[in-house]
Amino acid sequence: MMRLLLVTILLLAAPALAGPFVVSDPVDQRCTHCGVFMDAASKLVIAVTAQGVEKICKHDLAGISTGSHTVRMTCIVNDPVWGDQESAQSLPLTFVKPISVAPGVPASIRLVPQ
Repeated sequence: MMRLLLVTILLLAAPALAGPFVVSDPVDQRCTHCGVFMDAASKLVIAVTAQGVEKICKHDLAGISTGSHTVRMTCIVNDPVWGDQESAQSLPLTFVKPISVAPGVPASIRLVPQ
């Protein structure tokens, strides 16, 4: 029972550990998917995200390497008659992920009576 409780608590805390996101302004309401072009990698197709009554493109950057990156996005409509239709690419967003440096080790620890 204790293990189940621990697993549940850890699963609830997991979303808090998600990395930053690249988020678009509201997109066309017909948009069903977004194309994400990260640096020189192939296009990644993701589902649109509902934000209230509007739709946005939202891509998680967790696990991205340190250094400079450029991302562009497109809006994709999956039409049953005409097939996939894709917008032109957005203007690029360039950002830098700094090198992560672990905090220093505590100098000393001790017991203190309360």
